[in-house]
Amino acid sequence: MATVKKTTEKATKAPAVKKAELADPAVKAVKKSAASAAKTTKKAAAPAVKTILQANGREFDLTALNAKVLEAAKSHHTADIAELAIYVKPDEAVAYYTIDGEGCDAYMVEL
Repeated sequence: MATVKKTTEKATKAPAVKKAELADPAVKAVKKSAASAAKTTKKAAAPAVKTILQANGREFDLTALNAKVLEAAKSHHTADIAELAIYVKPDEAVAYYTIDGEGCDAYMVEL
């Protein structure tokens, strides 16, 4: 009968870090800079975007117009709104809108 020899391998350990190395100012500086770099790599907040239309010697804030039209549309339409399309007519100083592809004369907001 054959005998099986068991072989064991010694696990290689990483060299131990000496306490003196941890107290080294250069090591501390590297750790600090790595920690501060991790903090600064967070995503920056998206910038505030404002859209202004200039026509006929006037300025129209389209960002505010979007909110105004949405509020008006919700007052006319009680169900959920899937699509809201806005048609700006600066020469008439009005914006017409459609709710889910349907419009009427009441779907209008003054600029």
